[in-house]
Amino acid sequence: MTRTWKASTRSAMVTNSIGLAGRPFPTWAEVNAGDVGIAAHLGPVTGAELLTALTLRADRRLLIFDTAVGDIAHSDGIAKLLTVAECMANVTSDYEALGSNELAASASAITEMLGQSYLYQYSIADLPGTSDPVEVWAELSGHSWNKSPTLPKFAGEFYASIHDDCYAYLEARDPQMIWTAISVLVAIAMSNAAVTDDEWPEAIAPDHQIIDELLGDARAFVLDTESVEVRPSHVIARFARQRWTLRDTVEAWHGFLRYDRATGRYSVLKARPDAVMRVHGALELTKRGTFIAGTVEYGSCHRGDIIEWTYDDAVRTAVCQGIEMMSGRTVAYTGLVVADIDPGEFVEGEVVMVYRAGTRSN
Repeated sequence: MTRTWKASTRSAMVTNSIGLAGRPFPTWAEVNAGDVGIAAHLGPVTGAELLTALTLRADRRLLIFDTAVGDIAHSDGIAKLLTVAECMANVTSDYEALGSNELAASASAITEMLGQSYLYQYSIADLPGTSDPVEVWAELSGHSWNKSPTLPKFAGEFYASIHDDCYAYLEARDPQMIWTAISVLVAIAMSNAAVTDDEWPEAIAPDHQIIDELLGDARAFVLDTESVEVRPSHVIARFARQRWTLRDTVEAWHGFLRYDRATGRYSVLKARPDAVMRVHGALELTKRGTFIAGTVEYGSCHRGDIIEWTYDDAVRTAVCQGIEMMSGRTVAYTGLVVADIDPGEFVEGEVVMVYRAGTRSN
């Protein structure tokens, strides 16, 4: 299922920053396999964003507990710290209060409440079937998710803990839940990176294969959201395969993640391309090779450059043998000539990356 995410002023990407300089948080994820399901540390993400990402059924019952409340209401000049029950009462009366800061309600109600309220820290557990929320609360309350897994303690499908609407820990029996949450985090990063004074754009979440490429053997990645290249055609951010916390520094950047704003597709690149060309079509030139016609969206192309494209889920490369120009009725196209390549590999609307010789392997 294709997931589209629109940049928002309520996003953790917007409301959180690092230090007095206000530097943006990177997007990070670290995945670990457990005896029951898998777990991930990830962020920045709010509880509302995380629950929305998981695409839960609206009537699915959830438990919210272990809450440090931070939302404040002002009345007659007096500030009052709200309980979770009071925050929920602003959304619906259909909930089961276990205490002033612990309750069970539908996924849709809790998601809406979290979208309207700021809770400093809280945990959320799935309540399957007819499970008693009091028993689940008693079993899980005070559990430190940094120390040991939570899923073996109850029958729910997932458990999450959120700190400061930024840092999240998620355990799920179904690995697809973890991958979906991480893919939405990437879409949040890409959409918010492209925000302007006049536009709050959308981004499609990448498929799980892209997430797996980002994680690599390290099973962790950090995506730089500060040094992002944003153009009308794409967004490119560098990434490193390592765990990340506020105490960690990035040891080495391993590549670039490119989001094509026209097609909604992602690609993991070894280096930042020197030019990108949007393909219009391709044909075979007798005794010369394949002529790839398109529009150069940025950069410039030269004979001897390395041309990279994707065909049949495989990355393909060739050396540019020459540059030609072709004029259409309303537009002039740049043509790249390559040898011994089937023109059918170049699909209209897709892109080819262009690298100077020797830079692609950096």
